[in-house]
Amino acid sequence: MGKRNKVVEHLWEVLQPCLAANGFGRTAGAHAYRDHDATIDVVKIEFFDCSTHRIWGTSNHSFGVSCGVFLKFAPNPFGGRIAFGADGLLEPDGTICAIRTYLFRSIRQPKNVPKNVWSLAADLSDLDLAAIDVKQAFERKAVRWFARFRTVKEIEELLRHDDEQVDGDATCFGFGRKGSPVRNLYLGFAAATTGDTKAGQEALVASMSKGGFSQLSGSTAVDDLIRSKLAELQK
Repeated sequence: MGKRNKVVEHLWEVLQPCLAANGFGRTAGAHAYRDHDATIDVVKIEFFDCSTHRIWGTSNHSFGVSCGVFLKFAPNPFGGRIAFGADGLLEPDGTICAIRTYLFRSIRQPKNVPKNVWSLAADLSDLDLAAIDVKQAFERKAVRWFARFRTVKEIEELLRHDDEQVDGDATCFGFGRKGSPVRNLYLGFAAATTGDTKAGQEALVASMSKGGFSQLSGSTAVDDLIRSKLAELQK
């Protein structure tokens, strides 16, 4: 078993009681999932490329942990297929979640290591300490962060009013700047889901105002879904 696989296995072993207590009922590789009617909450163990590790001075099995909310009711503007597990449930990658954040470590490490990265020794001798710190970070931040997005209405409010936060301790990003096509796509489908037809129409029309998503997604599938939803809302 490679060292990265050992890291993933041990982290899930340590986190499992906490994840289960908070409704994360399944894991697949480096991901853990909590299913809701309209969304999927995602926790991802992230590894980085060799050049990044050289910059940081970290081993290539050092890792980060991200959290995300995947919107079942909206198409992925970046295209690509989303995997299904053997149980028939979606297994979205954390990078395509519409709303994302990072967990931050509490243990001290060299100052060149970003605070959202757990640097591990070559022999994994500090893996257990890192896993316990991740568990505490999940309990301290992730539980409360995910609770902000329990309903589609709460997600709609975020998309209407909040700016992305990519720096600082309260990161929340992935949904684009206000007025951007990606933000309007998410907002339009969220508004349509909550029954706000007028707002849904306005946002979806605005999402297509710069030529649609075919170049970004690699096909016309996203644009077709937007047009279909607009036709539905106009009935």
